[in-house]
Amino acid sequence: MRRSRQDPESAPHRYALRRARDDGWIAWQAALSAPTVIRRCDTAENGDIIVALVDQEEATLKRLRKKGTTIALEAANPEFKTRIFGPDQVDIQGRLVGLLRRY
Repeated sequence: MRRSRQDPESAPHRYALRRARDDGWIAWQAALSAPTVIRRCDTAENGDIIVALVDQEEATLKRLRKKGTTIALEAANPEFKTRIFGPDQVDIQGRLVGLLRRY
């Protein structure tokens, strides 16, 4: 079977492997020790764990909560407060789809 060569920039789904370095995820021990698998996308559903670019400056891994036009970014670590933003302050860069573990 022959595979067609496709430009990676035009691929329908792109994935990135990243190690979470966000103290907000300290409650999720697996995320601290295992690289995360992120599917690049610009939309997500309520409750999804996303990579969010906040104010074009800060990238963070948080759970997405939407209510109307308000966006809440929740950390897994209960010591961190939920942060509330307007729709123009948050750009979704990707969605967590897995953790890579070695056994």
